Amino acid sequence: MQNPEYSKRNKVDELAVEKPNSSPSASNPPEKMTFDQLCKCMNNFFDTRDYESKQSYHKGFSYVVGEDYSNIDLLCNLNDIVYNYCNNENISKEEKLNLKNLTKGIQQITKSLEQYNINSTMDKRLISTLMGYILKITRNYFHDKH
Repeated sequence: MQNPEYSKRNKVDELAVEKPNSSPSASNPPEKMTFDQLCKCMNNFFDTRDYESKQSYHKGFSYVVGEDYSNIDLLCNLNDIVYNYCNNENISKEEKLNLKNLTKGIQQITKSLEQYNINSTMDKRLISTLMGYILKITRNYFHDKH
């Protein structure tokens, strides 16, 4: 049998009321970055790189982009950027013709994907994936090379 003194001291309703928690409350979530802030951050990053990288970044940013592009149009435009980069004065006429034909073939294959494309506009998931990939390429290149 329990000691009456023991049971009297340990009743839940007779326990001392504890002080409420006085630790700081959770901070507000960080402010979301705007597109302008992201641009400023990217500009600051490329301002610290070599001249050619900085100019190429600005050249890429200056390419015309429409708002009604589909995913396939986006991929075709990316193909054009690569083609324009590869098509330089240092390759022969035969190589230029071959490169042009290869690029046309790639464009046609890419356009044939349109039948599987269910979106009539660019998909935010594709854009987000490409942005993550490009950011990772940028990190890897500048981290490993410089």
